[in-house]
Amino acid sequence: IFFLQECQPKMWRSVVIQKGNTLLIQEVQEEDGGNYTCELKFEGKLIRRTVELKVT
Repeated sequence: IFFLQECQPKMWRSVVIQKGNTLLIQEVQEEDGGNYTCELKFEGKLIRRTVELKVT
């Protein structure tokens, strides 16, 4: 899985945990907010989804 924040590669400072359909990102900060695109390859196909992350 590959993450982009505002079209730039994103490396997280802490652990990213996936549990079922939930993605848990620990130790986020306000500046981590924005539009994120997650990309992965599955059975030779590129799957891409974009969401807005709000940190309050």
